[in-house]
Amino acid sequence: MDRAIQLGINRANMYRNLPLLRREEQVPMADAQLDATGLKCPIPVLKALKLIKNMTGGETFEVHATDPGSVADFEAFCAAGGHELLEQTREGEVFRFLIKVVEGKN
Repeated sequence: MDRAIQLGINRANMYRNLPLLRREEQVPMADAQLDATGLKCPIPVLKALKLIKNMTGGETFEVHATDPGSVADFEAFCAAGGHELLEQTREGEVFRFLIKVVEGKN
């Protein structure tokens, strides 16, 4: 039996007060994606370096990583390469970085 029915919760009202979130309104879309979940330092940064070789200045890429060290790694990656860290968030165990590639730095 459905747990909501057991508790006497009306499914129609269960989510009524939650705001509607649209991905395009909440998170800027990137030109490229890099899934580095499950990878440890330095692999996420090395994969990012490989990715930007095919990108031009002004394009953005989004990285998803689970290594807590990736926060410092991608801050250093952007500082050393002159790239712009546009956004850095955490959703559960996944760290998300939105990075803008700088012209001539790839």
